[in-house]
Amino acid sequence: DTAPSYALHYAAAFLTSPLIIAMELASSGTLEWRSHPYVTQGTIKTLPLPIPVVGSLHEEYAKRLAVLSKKLHAKESQQVVREMDEIVAKLLGEGEDLISAAYGFLTGISGSSYLATLVSQFTRAS
Repeated sequence: DTAPSYALHYAAAFLTSPLIIAMELASSGTLEWRSHPYVTQGTIKTLPLPIPVVGSLHEEYAKRLAVLSKKLHAKESQQVVREMDEIVAKLLGEGEDLISAAYGFLTGISGSSYLATLVSQFTRAS
């Protein structure tokens, strides 16, 4: 009840970012794609979701991610996802190098044509 109005869409956008997916796959060592991955509350709690301080730059990023998340739900767009990844990288204190590394990592996972296609679409949109 005390969460800001943007919190749900912010968290959804951050946690489903290809950057976060790549980080989780790399840290867990699970390199095969599953149609129904096992995600537990414990796994979610380990993900680096920044909780923004009111009035901070991170809060502005969080609000922007929430707006983009709503756009993405209305109509999927590679450009929107790319912009979301840029904001996620900023929230993590990183930049384009993280995005390139994450997309390269996801593309390189063998047996994952879904991830390879997803990443190639997003890199074309940049």
